[in-house]
Amino acid sequence: MSASGQTLRQRWGATFDVSPAWTTPDYEAALMNAEDVDLSGSEFRVGLTRGRVLGGDWSLSFVRQSIRDRDEAVVKSDGTVLSTRGNTLLAAEVSGFKPLGTITRRVQIGVTVGAGVGRFRGTVVRSRPGSAPETVTADTLFSFQRGPAEVVPLGRVELTGAVTVATRTKVRLSGGVGFPGHRLLGIGLTQFF
Repeated sequence: MSASGQTLRQRWGATFDVSPAWTTPDYEAALMNAEDVDLSGSEFRVGLTRGRVLGGDWSLSFVRQSIRDRDEAVVKSDGTVLSTRGNTLLAAEVSGFKPLGTITRRVQIGVTVGAGVGRFRGTVVRSRPGSAPETVTADTLFSFQRGPAEVVPLGRVELTGAVTVATRTKVRLSGGVGFPGHRLLGIGLTQFF
């Protein structure tokens, strides 16, 4: 089969993605029932993908977001302060890459959209005004009016550039908006079988 046929055929593959930095913007505080949020960290994803080397693809991935230690990571509306210590967000995500244009049958520019669910792991220190600090589960980081949420929604929309570096291998750079944090830069590798 020609190289052209190899790149246009639907294939299964594996994908790996790492982001050295993500951060939660101020406007997401309202979504977390808080007045101020200072969450940031790093992230990696690993998953199974289906698609074309010179086309779009979708993937199902395991996501792990590490959360940096902060003394005032989340300040709730009632003045409660949550401090993070060694926390992570573990999640499953379905995402898709849609190329909007291809340059010289090697470089693609497009959009990646993803959605998923996850759970915060670990404990946080909760300090309420007039009370002694106490250790509580990390699901307290994301809460609604009724209380902590056991499951956290994930979502992202990112501008993506992909380069075919070998017959069945793509390298991607991406960045954009998301919840519960924006990825400043994601670097990924997709290997089709």
